[in-house]
Amino acid sequence: WSGRIATVGRWLAWFDRDGERERRDALAVIAGWVHAMEGRTREGRRWLTSAEQSVDDGPMPDGASRASWVAVLRGYMAPAGMETLASDARIALAGIPDESPFRQGALILGGFAAIAAGTPEAADAQFAEAITVAEARRAIPGLSIALGERALIALGRGDVAAATRHVESGLAAVRDAGMDEFVASMTLHAAATRVALANGSPSEARLAIARVNRMRPIATAAFPIPSLQMRFAT
Repeated sequence: WSGRIATVGRWLAWFDRDGERERRDALAVIAGWVHAMEGRTREGRRWLTSAEQSVDDGPMPDGASRASWVAVLRGYMAPAGMETLASDARIALAGIPDESPFRQGALILGGFAAIAAGTPEAADAQFAEAITVAEARRAIPGLSIALGERALIALGRGDVAAATRHVESGLAAVRDAGMDEFVASMTLHAAATRVALANGSPSEARLAIARVNRMRPIATAAFPIPSLQMRFAT
């Protein structure tokens, strides 16, 4: 959450050998997240496969089931396309407890599933709840994603004022955390571009699109939904 993803990546390399990944399902899920957030699709999917094939079926450190942890990661990475998004969201929301560090991630996944189902109002409610959870934990990546998504939904219904509030809140949070160009912020920056244009500020739009352009190399199939949203929005 504090942006020290490179450090975590070095730790995970200790376990990146045959057999270790399948014996450590919680670690495999976290490793999948780390690689995906760095835009490394192949490595992220390899760890996701290890988590799916794990022989350890015990509860995760937060008390959730292994299936729910795997469902959150698989839902974000969508290796089979959109076919399993709804079912992964249901598993995640049902199995990730409120006290889990992945709870805001499950809520955001539920929002993605609602967008895919064509129900933006339901998606907005899920993202709003995710923001509440993320703010309480200072979980900046989840906060950034959810605020960016709410901004895009607000723009879709023509509510520029609400979109502006969401973008301003998100940008302040990521800047304070030093995560301005973190992968979780890409949808937020894309929304910022649209908001600036809607507010008649081309200079702000140019600054926002410059941030988006710097993030394009990490906007990969590792996180296809926000990556596509960023590209379509800009």
